[in-house]
Parts: sequence; structure tokens; C-alpha cells
Amino acid sequence: MEKIATDLDGTILTVKICLNNQDFQITNIYALSGKRNRTQNHTFFDNLYPYLNPNYPLIFAGDFNCIENPLLDKHPPIKTYAKPQTLITLTNNLNLYDTYRTLHPTLTTYTHHAPNSQSRLDRFYVNPAITSQNHKFSPTPFSDHDFISLTIILPYPTDNKTCHPWKNNINTYKNIEYQTQISNLIQEETQTNKPPNPLQQWLTLKNKIRKLLKTQARNDARILTLEKIKTQQILYNLREEIITNPNKENFKSYNTYRKSLHTQFLKDAPNSVLKQKADLEEFQNISLNHLYKQLTPLRKHNIIPNLETQAGRQTTTQNEIVEVVETFYKNLYSSTNIDQVIASKLLDQYVTKLNPNKV
Repeated sequence: MEKIATDLDGTILTVKICLNNQDFQITNIYALSGKRNRTQNHTFFDNLYPYLNPNYPLIFAGDFNCIENPLLDKHPPIKTYAKPQTLITLTNNLNLYDTYRTLHPTLTTYTHHAPNSQSRLDRFYVNPAITSQNHKFSPTPFSDHDFISLTIILPYPTDNKTCHPWKNNINTYKNIEYQTQISNLIQEETQTNKPPNPLQQWLTLKNKIRKLLKTQARNDARILTLEKIKTQQILYNLREEIITNPNKENFKSYNTYRKSLHTQFLKDAPNSVLKQKADLEEFQNISLNHLYKQLTPLRKHNIIPNLETQAGRQTTTQNEIVEVVETFYKNLYSSTNIDQVIASKLLDQYVTKLNPNKV
């Protein structure tokens, strides 16, 4: 367990825990009680963002000294109540959900017991990476708050310690061998191994697919390397043959293999540059996608260099070009009064009328 942060008053404590090679974060808070501190609590909840890291499986718990649902979370229920909007905004922004209310949408259970009222002030919030199973409420002899415990299921640990999202490379599915392997893996995982919840099953399956994908990528890279070595060896032999027998057929074969090798190196060049640059200190905190955009030339979009205005003048100004185009299409599709006599003469002159008896 590693303590990450706390405040001077001891009302916020954030720790990071590693369990079964899986890191997750717990943040426990105590909000001030009483109506007189309601405004101060709004500021308190607004200042919690630095203590909550959504990149980890996150548990956000404590005595919030407020309720979100005055009809279900308080007894006797009250109809008029100022909701803690800053807390609601915080949980929405970080994609956190109330574990008890998610498992029990309509039940009424209270954690704080006063002489004339009861409230559910103590709660757990978690992000979707954590699956909550059940709660246990136990009275404590020295406090008017109950002791609450939560049973959870952590996500399946992965072998990759980074927080970068994994994207499956769809080009890998073009390989028939890989299609067969992944099909067998999905059947085995869905029929044989059945974890207690679908999320756990998907995370387990995703981790196995990822390992299979890495193995396939290494095999593909090894095959490409062998192909380049083979092409280089053929080129070397052809060059030796050209020296002793410089005929047209040997030159043609040599140029064909040389272009093939050149194409292979061009395909590998962007990845090689990325790997070299990613190791440099100034690029360590830049994502590969952003780095690749910096290293590759931008495409030049085709633009209209000039247009002729209605006055017959050539313009190269971007604003005037846009205005000419807008005016043209506005006039083209605008509704105007048409002289039916002129239109009829025009149609008689240029359009062959259809004979209804022959249609």
C-alpha cells in the first residue's frame, strides 16, 4: 500500500494498493456536517479532482454528510432538499456510480441514526472497472454511524503496466491461422470457464486475445525479416552473376528484386523511426499517434486558387472565393417567377416532347 496524498485537516486520504498485480486507488473523505457548512462543502467537493485518478480502478468512499435522493436516503423522507450538485457533477465527470443504489434502486437503508431521523450519509462510489457485489451494514457502539463494508471484484490483471488503451489490430484477422486460434479461444472461454460476472469474463478473454495478438505480431515480424534476408541474398547472387554474365534477363531480375526490397524497407521505415524517437527523452511523454503525426508529412488538400466574380474579375482572396461560391449556389437553387410563355417556347425548341400513346 502506498499513500499518495492527503490534506492538512485529515478529511481526505488517497492510497494506491497493489493486489494480485493489479493497482487500484481508494480515496476516503469526510465532509463537514450541518446546514451552515453546505456552501463550504460545495468548495470541498470541487477540490477533490486532484485526489481522484480515473486511470485506475477507483473506490471513492466516506462520510459525505449529504444525500442525493431525499425520498429514499432519508427517514422521514423530505420533498424539498438542496441536492449536492458539485458532488453529483464530480461523480458524473469521473464516471463514478453509487454502488448501493445501483444494486438496490428502491431499497431504503440508513447509515446515520439521529434521535428523530435517519440518513444514508456514508456511501461507496466506484468506476466501471470495479464490480460491486454486496454491502454489509453493522452498528458501532461508539458512533451514530454504521460500519459499512463492500465486497468487490477487481478487473483481471494484465501483463502490461502502462495505462495506454489497447486497440485490436483488425488487419491481423486477415490471417486464417489467427482466425482459427481466436475462434477456439472464444469458444473455450465462453463454454468452459465461466467467471461470476460478464465483466470479469470479458476482461479475462481480452487479456488472452491480447497475448495471442502479440504472439501473432512477433511471428509476422519474423516472417518479414526472413523475407528481407532472402531477397537480399537473391540480390547478392544476381549481382555476382551480372558481373560474369551481364545479359538483359539478369538485369531485369535484379531490378525487380531491388524494387521489392526497397518497398519492404519503406514499409518498415515509419515504425523504425517511431521506435528510435520514442526512446529519446523529449518524446517520452508523447503518445505514438501524436509522435507519428509529427514525423510524417501532412497531406496538402486541393484548394481553389482563383475564381471569376459576376463582374468578370479574377479573385484569389479566400473570403471572396467563398462569397462567389455561396452566391452561385444561392441563385442556382433559389425560387424565382418563371415566364411560362418563354419557358414553353424554349422547351418546344430544344426538348422533344413524348407521345403519351407511345410511352
